[in-house]
Amino acid sequence: SWYFSLINFFIKLLFYFVKFLFYVISFVLLIIICYFLSALINAPFNELLSEKVETLYKGKSDATDRAFFSLFIFSIKEESKKLLFLISIPGFLLLLHLIPVAGSLFYLLISAVFTTWAISFDAVDYSLARRNFSFRERLIFGRKNIGLYLGFGLLQLIPGVNFLFSPLFI
Repeated sequence: SWYFSLINFFIKLLFYFVKFLFYVISFVLLIIICYFLSALINAPFNELLSEKVETLYKGKSDATDRAFFSLFIFSIKEESKKLLFLISIPGFLLLLHLIPVAGSLFYLLISAVFTTWAISFDAVDYSLARRNFSFRERLIFGRKNIGLYLGFGLLQLIPGVNFLFSPLFI
């Protein structure tokens, strides 16, 4: 009968561990969903804000005049493409873990490079979207300027720097 108590203890321990794991995974998913929803909702407003800042700074704006609703629809469509891209690449990179030892090293290297590039891509995206660049054109621009993107992304990985300079992204 002592072994039933021991089995019962391990079952309860497993239950609480799985429950804790469920809460952690749910919390992480909630943060990711909130981030992407806020990016979708804020995109048109950030583009308008970016245009106003450019007008104040340069005296004119290179953006095309569009009604807010058409800008909103365009922004949601293009932002959805961007978010799908930014989710799918790390998902595909996770497949590298299937290769023993070397896969994890490649994943670490490639995901670090992609993360630095993605941080810069997200920061530069508002000004390109405001000029009606399609997502494909923004990707091409990001590939052509990969050195600048990586340098800017590395700067943003320094703790505190991203927090201080993120208002300048718009």
